Amino acid sequence: MTQGIDSGKPAPSATATKPTMGGLTHSEARARGQEAARSRNAALKSKLPKRSMDLVDGVPTLYQGRLMKALLGELSAKAAIRAHCEQCVGWEDTKPRVGGCTTYACALHAYRPYQEKP
Repeated sequence: MTQGIDSGKPAPSATATKPTMGGLTHSEARARGQEAARSRNAALKSKLPKRSMDLVDGVPTLYQGRLMKALLGELSAKAAIRAHCEQCVGWEDTKPRVGGCTTYACALHAYRPYQEKP
């Protein structure tokens, strides 16, 4: 067992979970965040028409909230463009695929997120 530098207490192991600000571990905080997202998504789904709900059901959970807000017109222009680009690349590996997009004919190409600064 290794000793801490400043005290005689054992140094924390590399696999120990560190508490976050609320005293929760990262996995507990993530679980709470996912549950909160599910409840927000359920509230947004109730506002959508049936045909839009079918579209949302085929989208990964991580992106559903943003897509629903875009469909309801509740996003800023920047966030709506980001949602459009994420949908365009199929919701997978979004940062590198949107940043490296070569669809120059797209009217939003110059405004896409994740692009390298000149």
